[in-house]
Amino acid sequence: MSDRFEICQSITGAWEGGWSNHKADPGGKTMYGVTETRWHEYQDKMGWKRTPVRLITRDQALKFYRSEF
Repeated sequence: MSDRFEICQSITGAWEGGWSNHKADPGGKTMYGVTETRWHEYQDKMGWKRTPVRLITRDQALKFYRSEF
């Protein structure tokens, strides 16, 4: 089976862009489609200091997606 991550991420990435903190969005604070809650869980798992999700880079978001999904 081939790795389809890049193909799928390019499609998803078109919808999950930059920063969002819309009160109608149940996910709350989100950057590149990563919610702050999930980002903090991931940072805890990795043994990293917690940082606001708004500060993640696209590269960090892609590593998160590859690791967690």
